[in-house]
Amino acid sequence: MFESLYIHFNDKDERGRQTLQIGVKFFLNFYTHQLNR
Repeated sequence: MFESLYIHFNDKDERGRQTLQIGVKFFLNFYTHQLNR
């Protein structure tokens, strides 16, 4: 499932993929900070 999603996003334009990666990084950072509290 995740592989197909990755391929789907990989076919998008470069800007969209970079925005997705930034969103994922931001979410992971926020999530880990919430766990550390």
